[in-house]
Amino acid sequence: MNLPLLKLVTEQFEVESSADLATVPERAARLLAEIADDGILGWENQPLDVFGTDIIIPLLRLNNGAISRWRAAVVE
Repeated sequence: MNLPLLKLVTEQFEVESSADLATVPERAARLLAEIADDGILGWENQPLDVFGTDIIIPLLRLNNGAISRWRAAVVE
């Protein structure tokens, strides 16, 4: 767990009447999955010419708008 993720998890506790610290790992995993669902569009294979030989490399396609919104939520 990193500090930005921990911040988002603790913000969830602020709106609840009781905070159970035992749920932090589960909450963090759910948030991380939500961030990934929003921010990752999929993989794309792209050729790269290396001295006349094509090498196929996988590139992660990202939803930059969603990632920007998550980053903004952390710095608020």
